[in-house]
Amino acid sequence: MSFTLLLAIGANTREFHTFTREFGANTREFHAFTREFGANTREFHAFTREFGANTREFNAR
Repeated sequence: MSFTLLLAIGANTREFHTFTREFGANTREFHAFTREFGANTREFHAFTREFGANTREFNAR
């Protein structure tokens, strides 16, 4: 193999390593977002359940 080819392989390897590190960071960030989104969804669901119960109670009066 020529020296130039080895340099190109090394550069591509470093670039790929940087990409995978960044991809991992983005994956962790997305996972945190989905966890928070799920928590907000559960909280909103509880709110709508309570709102529905209050509405039914109000309509019964």
